[in-house]
Amino acid sequence: MLSIKKSLLYVGILSFLFSCETTPEKIKMNVKQSFFRPIIENLSDDRMMGREMGSLGSKYAAQMIMDEFETIGTHYYPGKSSYSQAVTIYKTPQLINASIELGKNLKLSTPAKLIGLKQVRTLNIEAEVAAMSDWDAEKASKWEYRDKMIVYRLSENELFSSSDSTFQTWLDSFYAKIVKADAKAAIVLLPDSKIKWNSIINRFNRSVYSLIDAENETPVLFVEGKFVSRNALKRAKTVKIQSESERFEPLKDQNITAYIPGSDSKFKNYPVLVTAHYDHIGYKKGLPADQDSIYNGARDNIVGVTAMLVGAKVLQKLSPKRPVLFIAFTGEEKGLLGSRFYAENPLFPLKNTYFGINLDNAGYNDTSIVSLIGLSNYKNDSLFIKPIQEMGLKVLVDPVPQFRLFERSDNIILTQKGVPTLSYSLGFTDFTDELNKYYHQLADESSSLDYDYLERFYESFTNVLYYVANSEDPIEWREDSKWNPQNQE
Repeated sequence: MLSIKKSLLYVGILSFLFSCETTPEKIKMNVKQSFFRPIIENLSDDRMMGREMGSLGSKYAAQMIMDEFETIGTHYYPGKSSYSQAVTIYKTPQLINASIELGKNLKLSTPAKLIGLKQVRTLNIEAEVAAMSDWDAEKASKWEYRDKMIVYRLSENELFSSSDSTFQTWLDSFYAKIVKADAKAAIVLLPDSKIKWNSIINRFNRSVYSLIDAENETPVLFVEGKFVSRNALKRAKTVKIQSESERFEPLKDQNITAYIPGSDSKFKNYPVLVTAHYDHIGYKKGLPADQDSIYNGARDNIVGVTAMLVGAKVLQKLSPKRPVLFIAFTGEEKGLLGSRFYAENPLFPLKNTYFGINLDNAGYNDTSIVSLIGLSNYKNDSLFIKPIQEMGLKVLVDPVPQFRLFERSDNIILTQKGVPTLSYSLGFTDFTDELNKYYHQLADESSSLDYDYLERFYESFTNVLYYVANSEDPIEWREDSKWNPQNQE
């Protein structure tokens, strides 16, 4: 048996040797498959039942993630008594039927000629018509649309005037305008050649999830424009809407937050944010009982959640200058709900957040690279590229830009609030068959992963996190970036 004196000597020698290692070497010493593989296997196991938001499986996964943060030794955010950030989610009412009366002579009813869209609840309202084909910002600013029924004839030219326009982006913009104008409700008359009515019904005439109770929202309905002539609209002085909808109880869910304090007081209020969603899409309905029906979502996004846990475990030993806040978001698959909630209820002021690294994945088809979504928005890209190269991987910036991936994960919610972010993703060059075989498919199981590649991926991510959490230089936006706060309205 070793004497106490000799034992202390060996401990001192090991501590000295560790202190002599470079940061990449320290990281490689501490990123072990024996740690992260069981996490991936457990969080993407059938017991999690596909982790659909609000499900029992999702609650199991959330508890497991919190247990891992506790085992690692991360802190609660100062002033909090748990890792949980409670999130209340509403399911918008499912429209059963509705009718619109424009004046005395024109009546339309569901489902053939109109659908409910934004938060249409049980209604019995009547108001004066404000008909238009162009939004008059001056009238809106003078409150001339207050308590009126906006009837807006949408043209193809307006909807498709920009190469990056989508129906959803137009709708979001229009909705913000009518809410700001304090209108009672809105009816949108759709053109009928490029927008197929059935596709609109299939996409929008269904219950969706929201952070706002429908009772507090301004209702919007869509009508096939060909059923409302310009003369009929001109004659109508009032509009009456009647609708019936099914109500749903609010859903109680949670984001998970964990915290590592910074070592430099200069940066204590300027944290790095690390995010990854832990929810997935549940199970496939209608399959025989003896057939696999669970969407385990190993790539999407347990690989991302595990990267966050690996980074937290290693970073604690490296004492970063900046504090780091880790957040596992709920509800990404249902409309980025967890990140939307955090953006409205941040633990740190968003304006003080130094940078946000989001971890989200569809899969990989190149194990020699890391894909960085959104890095092209910033000038100081070496802050991210160099630490990846130190770990023996290459970098591909913004693959498949035509899919606008930067705008399709939780990071975009934070960037819309002025926070610089990127998505740190497994290496892929395109949406090939190798990705499509697993993305939102039953085959996305932990047994199909390349764990040697994941080890290098986690090493590179942890090194990037270390670099960012110790950076003293400001993040510099490119002047031509769409998301540069100076280019926002």
